[in-house]
Amino acid sequence: MKQRLLTGWSVRRVIYLVGGAGMSTYFFADKMWLMGIVSLYFVAMGIFAFGCAGGQCAVNPPSNKTREIPQHP
Repeated sequence: MKQRLLTGWSVRRVIYLVGGAGMSTYFFADKMWLMGIVSLYFVAMGIFAFGCAGGQCAVNPPSNKTREIPQHP
């Protein structure tokens, strides 16, 4: 766990952490509790590198294999 917290930081992960911290500060200061709790999810994604912050939302490129299209006579 310690290694996961200290290594592998990317720009995306920092953005999630900083943005989530800013959102949660704003929402909790305005007493918008539900949105504050939701914003903590983004903070957790930045800290623990899961979800999109950990690169898990990437779409795999299509394979180079060409699919044969049947020809009609």
